[in-house]
Formats: sequence, structure tokens, C-alpha cells
Amino acid sequence: MLIAGVLVIVLSGLGISNYLLKELMPLAIQRSIALHQYHVSLPYALLILSGLHWGLHWHGWQKQWQKRISWSLSPLVGRLLAVGLTAFVLAVGVWSSFMNRVGDRLLMKHIFATEATNQPGEIYALLLAGMLGLYVLGGIVLGKIGK
Repeated sequence: MLIAGVLVIVLSGLGISNYLLKELMPLAIQRSIALHQYHVSLPYALLILSGLHWGLHWHGWQKQWQKRISWSLSPLVGRLLAVGLTAFVLAVGVWSSFMNRVGDRLLMKHIFATEATNQPGEIYALLLAGMLGLYVLGGIVLGKIGK
């Protein structure tokens, strides 16, 4: 699904581009609202799917990181750090999902700009990272439920 989504995003982007392949692409394709909506909506669906995928494989990633980074934290400090980081990621992820109007985007509503896209680039990147983290947490929970 991830590869198919990326291909649709790239191909729809080529179709609606005003620069690339402009002479080859029929005008009906260049002006297609459906292609534009696929191109704008699918990246959010891929962000969600990527986060869920990463979360489902979290245990393996965690083992790899523990091999490479040898932190010696007490169990209490480790737990407090994990709870604090989880709360932060949840808050930023939920806030970002609302600011980016993810639900409307997934329903392919025609949206030009959001509160999130009006933020400086660094803040917008943090919001997207928080949203990815939210779905990684969702994948971790799904992975634990499935066991």
C-alpha cells in the first residue's frame, strides 16, 4: 500500500504539473480536480500508514537502538522519560492532526491552506513529526493488542 500510494502521488503530481511534461499532458488531465485531490490527500494517508507500520515493528527497532546506544538509566527515570515523551507526542500529534485538517484531507475535501501550513517551516516540520509519532504510538498499541 505504501509503494502504491507513493506511485499515485508521483504520477498525479506529474499529471497536474504546470512545468513537467506540460506539452505531453492533455489539458483535461492537467486540470483534473480528482488528480489534484489525490496528490494533496494521499501524503497524509501515507504518513498515517507509515507511522502505523513503524509502530508495528517498534519492538525490533527498540532492540536495534538498545544495541547501538547504551544508556544506563534507572528504571524509574526511564519510565518517567517514556511517559513524558509519549504525552508530548500524543499532544503534538493530536494538535497537528486538527491543525492540518487530516480528517477533511482524507475525505478529499478541497483545502487550500490550513493553520499548520501557515506556520514557519520548522514548526510545520515539528507538527508533521508529531503526527507521525502519534500514528507510531497507534501502531505500537495495535502490535500489543495483536499479540
